[in-house]
Amino acid sequence: MDHCPRLTEKEEAMQYFEDPQENVKIQHELQLHCLRCLRFMYSVEKNRKAFKMIFPPNIFGAFIDVGNYNKEFHAYIPLLKKLLSKKTTVESLQQIKKNFETMGNFQKLGAESKDKYINGFKIHDLIGKGAYGSVYLVQRGDNQYAMKEIPLIHFDVTPEKFEEYLATQNAETGD
Repeated sequence: MDHCPRLTEKEEAMQYFEDPQENVKIQHELQLHCLRCLRFMYSVEKNRKAFKMIFPPNIFGAFIDVGNYNKEFHAYIPLLKKLLSKKTTVESLQQIKKNFETMGNFQKLGAESKDKYINGFKIHDLIGKGAYGSVYLVQRGDNQYAMKEIPLIHFDVTPEKFEEYLATQNAETGD
């Protein structure tokens, strides 16, 4: 967040009310709103893997304990207390900040691992999963596709038969 404006020593944070306690209350409510928004975003299944990578396990546990689509502020207070606790190290908070920045730059968390390819298709994300397999967002060149992965245990196919089949399909398509 180097590009974010920072307050100088001479500047003070905005005071909305003359009473400092009222300002703290507003900050507290804003934090709870942000946590509620994050929890609602987590409720969408495709976001879950990213959130597991954002928060350290002890804070992620409190994040999960809130429950899906919970609108009540009191449910978010234990999570906020855990985030603001003296037990939460500065390093832990800096890592959370770095993880959010990485996400904000649209970089994939955990992107240190090598890209995965199947038959020339770059695997991006899991779109969905069902009883007969999983569907992934894949890319070849500039085009994106959906690729279904079907476990061979559903069929009487040995790995050798599958490789033979794949070779004939590649010969027919010119890949």
